[in-house]
Amino acid sequence: MGAWGYGPFDSDAAGDWTDRIASKIVRGLRIGRKAPETYYADVRAACATMLKLGSGIDKNGLAGAAIAFDVRDVKRAIDAHRIICQDERWIDSWFNPQTLRRALKLEQLALNDMLDTYERIERRKRWQTKHMKEPARAA
Repeated sequence: MGAWGYGPFDSDAAGDWTDRIASKIVRGLRIGRKAPETYYADVRAACATMLKLGSGIDKNGLAGAAIAFDVRDVKRAIDAHRIICQDERWIDSWFNPQTLRRALKLEQLALNDMLDTYERIERRKRWQTKHMKEPARAA
């Protein structure tokens, strides 16, 4: 297909590049069974990157987002982040656990907002697919 516009993301090559970044971010959401706290920094960084690159959403969809993540990936981010939020032993090991709790809460709220937006866009797309028919073409 090549390029279809003049913007930095208006080409197949840019789409492939952002897909590679998205897959690396999603891989960062994995928490291992042994010593899960060793994965927490990666998970928080992946969630924050997802929020930065997957936001910029306008009324028409994801026009301002650098990367449009799959809803399942956003849910995976929320689940991984929730594991961190529930690890009281790890949180209490920090110098200022209350500050960390507040930061984690804000991150969790932002991820939930992102999921709400993505799900709303998906519902609208499904509705449009179901109810909006292409006009008949003249023969």
